[in-house]
Amino acid sequence: MILAYARQDEQGFQQGVLKHPVDRWQELVAQRELAKSFIQEQFHDANGRNLRAYHSYPEPVSFAQRLHTHLQGVLEELLGVDAAPTWLSDPYRGLQFFDVEHAPIFHGRDEETCDILQRLRERAQSGCSSVVIVGASGSGKSSLARAGVAAALTQHAYDEQVKTWRVVPFFPSLGGSDLATSLTRTLAEQLPELRNSATALEDIAAGLAKDPTLTIKLSLAPAFARAAEAEKGVVKLLLLVDQLEELWTDRRITAEDRSKFLDLLETLARCGHVAVLATLRSDFYPHAQREPAFLRLKEGQGHCDLLPPGAAALQRLITEPPRLAGLTFEREEKTGRTLDQLILQDASRDPAALPLLQYALSELYQQRELNRTLTFAAYQAMGGVEGGLGKRAAATFDSLPEDARAALPEILPLLVTVDVAGEQSAVRRRALLSDLTSTPARATLTESLIAARFLTTDREGETPIASLAHEALLRRWEQLATWVADNRDHLRIRARVEHSQHHWDQQHRDPSLLLSAGLPLEEGKQLLAQAKSLLSAETTAYLQTSISHHTALQFRARRLRRAVMSGMIVLTVVALVGGVTAWFKQREADFNATAAKASATTAGKEKTEAQRQEKIADENAKRATENARLTSEANDHQRALLHRASQADYASALKVWQEDDTARQNGGWAPSLPGISKWHEAVALCLRALESEPANRQASEWLSFKLWQMPRFRQSHHSGKPLRHKNRVNSASFSPDGTRVVTASFDKTARVWDAASSKPIGEPLRHDGAVNSASFSPDGTRVVTASFDKTARVWDAASGQPLGEPLRHKDIVRSASFSPDGTRVVTASEDKTARMWDAASSKPIGEPLRHDGAVNSASFSPDGTRVVTANDDKTAQMWDAASSKPIGEPLRHDGAVNSASFSPDGTRVVTASEDKTARM
Repeated sequence: MILAYARQDEQGFQQGVLKHPVDRWQELVAQRELAKSFIQEQFHDANGRNLRAYHSYPEPVSFAQRLHTHLQGVLEELLGVDAAPTWLSDPYRGLQFFDVEHAPIFHGRDEETCDILQRLRERAQSGCSSVVIVGASGSGKSSLARAGVAAALTQHAYDEQVKTWRVVPFFPSLGGSDLATSLTRTLAEQLPELRNSATALEDIAAGLAKDPTLTIKLSLAPAFARAAEAEKGVVKLLLLVDQLEELWTDRRITAEDRSKFLDLLETLARCGHVAVLATLRSDFYPHAQREPAFLRLKEGQGHCDLLPPGAAALQRLITEPPRLAGLTFEREEKTGRTLDQLILQDASRDPAALPLLQYALSELYQQRELNRTLTFAAYQAMGGVEGGLGKRAAATFDSLPEDARAALPEILPLLVTVDVAGEQSAVRRRALLSDLTSTPARATLTESLIAARFLTTDREGETPIASLAHEALLRRWEQLATWVADNRDHLRIRARVEHSQHHWDQQHRDPSLLLSAGLPLEEGKQLLAQAKSLLSAETTAYLQTSISHHTALQFRARRLRRAVMSGMIVLTVVALVGGVTAWFKQREADFNATAAKASATTAGKEKTEAQRQEKIADENAKRATENARLTSEANDHQRALLHRASQADYASALKVWQEDDTARQNGGWAPSLPGISKWHEAVALCLRALESEPANRQASEWLSFKLWQMPRFRQSHHSGKPLRHKNRVNSASFSPDGTRVVTASFDKTARVWDAASSKPIGEPLRHDGAVNSASFSPDGTRVVTASFDKTARVWDAASGQPLGEPLRHKDIVRSASFSPDGTRVVTASEDKTARMWDAASSKPIGEPLRHDGAVNSASFSPDGTRVVTANDDKTAQMWDAASSKPIGEPLRHDGAVNSASFSPDGTRVVTASEDKTARM
């Protein structure tokens, strides 16, 4: 056997040529070209593909490592199956990863190991020794990092500059939110010299969180110096951050914690003493890219995409471990085919399913014959690569007592969550072992799953924890997959609530961090009502606190509204009382004047009484004059007070209207009190100003102007040019900000128009059939259409380009509309169903909402928790948007129901029917 190697080092060749006389340069270049021609002729085909054992390397260290790997493979091949066993236990790892000590039985990733080691060296030369392995779940990232890269560094001295490499495995979730403290303690386990520092570990951890550069210089660098002195050579750490996606899936880790930790990793990778090797699930890569420190960690050669192993790698993965353990694969006498060939054939159908392959091989080992043969019968009985895991899990579960089986739904909420940052798929999470064994039934179930290797145990500090051995169980174990499917929506909501709860706890339970009113709070109420068993006591308390807080806010708002109304009533009564009092005083003054005149007339008739009457008249006249003066002053004072009150209310109304106009120009809505807009508050103030002073001309004119401005007070008229289609227009609606209009037509298009100029915006939204309806999303950035071509579609409102895949029905789609938060779409079809869809992914949500006739319309409630449908089967029906289950009895008519919609507060529904009635 021949192994050929050539160094790819253009810069080194040029420097070597320069050491020779000029007259030899041409000769040296010619020799190199001859070598290239020889390699091409002997080792490559016409397309440049390598046909034989030819390899290239950039530097001597890389050559040494590759030569060691290749020679080991050659020797194993030469030894064959006759060599004495060197591995005395199970040569496969089942659902568990290969660790450093399992390097002898880790096969199939030799080239990837060499590649990552080379990347680490190149990244170290660039000043940041870090590599991120990105791959799908189950692709073998952890095993490659541990049994491949870490084992190669610690067991083989390829780098003369480093005497000893120490490996530090670290899972982010084991540290919770205090990542710096957890990492410091983990580092101290492999760098005990850190404990000999004058600074306590807790202070070092605090320093790493606050100023990592300074802390590394003052505390870590001296520890590495002490380690180098003891080892008599340079000591470095390989910090292996496994399952980096836990920075996003662990509810205890906030965005701030995540950013600080990634900054710390970058600082460690640049300090010269630590190499950082991280593994990341590929569906979390887009989220990791938003972190600047992550981008710097993986830039250049720091990003390694791990692909499924090829056929040759799978062959080694299947056959080499049993050879080291002294096992053989059964051979069929008739065909001559061996079991390993059949396994390779089955595994090649889905090379990404490494966990299933490893589990099947491990099960084969457990069922080996006395002569250490792995048999066809055992492989077929377990269901092959695809069926092994599911069958064994089901068999283990079915063998348990009934009370233990009944405890499965109790422990699954502790072991399973949904990643709200990735593809929102189910993922495993760690749980306290004490919670999993808190009852006898739970303890029996948990211990059985641990014994069957479906659960693995670990420690978080001094606390025992457990988790599912691999996420493949979430897909292959039928009971578990069914439970996840039934609870996916509730798990997704719970994950969001738990993130909010943890942030609330971190910020000392700040009331502003409780669930906000609207969809978040309604989802929380839904969890408490429908899935309380999924919630921990802490999460339940957080939800109840949120509900109580908002109930108190609503109560205070109602009291404030009542106080405002009471104040207005009191002011009105005071004004009325003042008016009545002035009227009585005026009447009294008139009466006194009349009496004075009567006295004067009487004085002329009776001379004897003239003087006395005259005196009385004079006194009465003086009294009347004084009363008139006092009444006039009182009236003037009252008018002045009412004038000032009217002007103050008018000024307040102008200010509130200005706030409302500013908010509307910014595309928002300015609330005053819950349920009362700024516009309504300003109208009330203006009306009160006129009540105080009806002659307040400014308030009267301004109120009339504002009322005329509102569409419902204007006289309807058309403006601008017609928005023309080539056929009948079925619907038209404004955007939320009123600047655009979207129309739907029988000409198979919908169009977005500028409301001011009547000009089209973007391209037509084209279907293969007539378009029944079109409407904007709540934020105005998208449009959803419903068509005769049996689809609904979501479009970009600015460009007219489709977003995602069509939302397909089996018959004409009559209507489509967004949910209030814009994340979902509900469609109504003549295929007798309505459906809810994820607006971003175009995937259906829940089950179809089925009727006995065509569904004419479907729309969400204002809070997005319910849907109401109208149907040809003479009914309207309300549905729970989370479970797709009907709420209450159908709303019945005597004819087809054409439309149904909620009131603004969501408490009522109005329906319109062909039986000539509408009903509430």
